[in-house]
Amino acid sequence: MTPGPARGQAAGPAGSPGGAPAPGGRTRELVEGALLAALSVVLALVTTYVPFLQMFSVVMLPAPAVVLAVRRGTRTAVLGTAAAGLILLALVGPVSGVFTWLHIAGIGVPLGLGIRRRRPAGWTIAVTTAAFLVLALVSIGVTMVVSGFNPVTAAIDAYRTAGAEAFDLYGRLGLVPSDPSARDTLVSAWEQLIETVVRLLPVALVLGYAGFSLLTYVLNRAVLQRLGHRDVPPVKPFADWQVPQWTVFAFGAAAGIHLVRGELGGQAAGILLDNILMGFLWIFIVVGAAAAYAFLRTWGIGRGAAAVILALAVMMQLSVFLAGLGLVDTGLGLRRRYLPPRAGEEEAG
Repeated sequence: MTPGPARGQAAGPAGSPGGAPAPGGRTRELVEGALLAALSVVLALVTTYVPFLQMFSVVMLPAPAVVLAVRRGTRTAVLGTAAAGLILLALVGPVSGVFTWLHIAGIGVPLGLGIRRRRPAGWTIAVTTAAFLVLALVSIGVTMVVSGFNPVTAAIDAYRTAGAEAFDLYGRLGLVPSDPSARDTLVSAWEQLIETVVRLLPVALVLGYAGFSLLTYVLNRAVLQRLGHRDVPPVKPFADWQVPQWTVFAFGAAAGIHLVRGELGGQAAGILLDNILMGFLWIFIVVGAAAAYAFLRTWGIGRGAAAVILALAVMMQLSVFLAGLGLVDTGLGLRRRYLPPRAGEEEAG
């Protein structure tokens, strides 16, 4: 019979933080680390060789490292991910092995430590987003050193030619008129779109990785709850998503600087301001959607119907109205003034 925790040590699932390993605990810790390292390798191989499962497996790839970090701490998590990395080096080669190991360790360990230390969900998601961004930069740097080309510029160049190639293909199939002026118009519009995307790529990466980090946190929280860790901090209900009031003043300052950016000179300043303003716009769109969702739920509309209404609003290009609602809600506290406390949702995640 395994002895219980000594006085003053944290009780809970095996390997919970706060206590020294019980007799036999070191063996159990090594076995658990080996099993979870093997699971990491399996998920990595699925991500590499099974395309239709990649969307799920890439999100769950850090899960074994998260579980190890929560249950056993930093040392075991690092050792377990190192073992998984060595196996991957032998199975998929050095480049893919290093990239996959960076994803497993760079995401799983910070996420698991944030949960282990009972950090708020928002804090852990923010750290995970930063880890994603750092790993993306490291991956690009390693690729440039190993292969000698920049994957970002290569992807942009491929997208630049995609518009003309698509028009030519549709022309050969007889799906579009063989009109040179129509082709020039389409190619010009496509190039302008690509230029806009490239200009706003930094904020797009930040927002994309933030959404990916949120999904990763929610799924790993569900895994941990199934393993008996019921005290993992939940993500706030969507109806309660808000940003501080000073965000309105920061947005106003950025918009004011944007109006006089011609006086600042330099292309970099313009790109930076465009990304900052686009970031604020999307923040207020999300806050506006949360406010609208809270009001819809308070008016007796079901969760599914409210989600459909918001999705239709976005598809009908009404996001600017959601952004306006988010700006007003942040500045004037509409939900605080006109809704009862904790209106809207049950616990999410």
